[in-house]
Amino acid sequence: MNIRRIAELAGVSVATVSRVFNHPERVLPETRERVLAVTERYNFTPNWFARGLTLGSTKTIALLIQGIDSYLSQNIISGVETVANNKGYVVIFCQTGGDRETEFNFLKVMKTRKADGIIQVGSQLTPESMPEGLELDMPRVHIGKNRECGCDMICYLDYEEAAYRLVSHLVDLGHQTIRLLHNPVTDADIAQAFEAGLNRLASHLSMPIAFSVQEGENSTRGGYQALQKMMGGQKLPHVLVTSSDLQAIGALKAARD
Repeated sequence: MNIRRIAELAGVSVATVSRVFNHPERVLPETRERVLAVTERYNFTPNWFARGLTLGSTKTIALLIQGIDSYLSQNIISGVETVANNKGYVVIFCQTGGDRETEFNFLKVMKTRKADGIIQVGSQLTPESMPEGLELDMPRVHIGKNRECGCDMICYLDYEEAAYRLVSHLVDLGHQTIRLLHNPVTDADIAQAFEAGLNRLASHLSMPIAFSVQEGENSTRGGYQALQKMMGGQKLPHVLVTSSDLQAIGALKAARD
């Protein structure tokens, strides 16, 4: 079944069927209902890609993200999908695993599929890693600090400033040992931000601060296991900072147990 056959069965032209799908407000109500009745009877769905080429918009947004297991990633996905759905767009998820070649290949696929826009999260691409000849003519937004990935706009959380303020507050309370629990794969930027925040603060401190990093799974289990390990023989820090709410919940459970 194709659009030409639908037109024959409904007794209208192919152009009229196309208008029913693309600009229904331009078709007389009785004609529109007749065409829709035929499409429903034969369970016909128009080719969304071809329709998108006709309209100049496929109503699709590509989201290129390293992984979906972290709390931050889940929030990004939820936010993008909510806004896209409200605007009548469909989100195509592409999991890159933090691999440059995988990310680049997804960009090529989205160019072929005529995505209306691309959101890249934690992009690993740089001008040097982008082969010549790939011209991306759709808007691109990057979530993260990488300013060299070629996106039109970037947005990110300023972890360094947040870490600086957090450590300043902890120091004012008299704490001298701080340990950060994080996942090195998904939260490497958080550890770097903490170290940068401490370096900014170092010149203003009257006492040294012992800062250490402990790796752990970004989950309640990760937080639970990490604190159990700390309590199993290591000297506990004054403060344990987790990179996610899930880790904090797990650590609190371990402390209660």
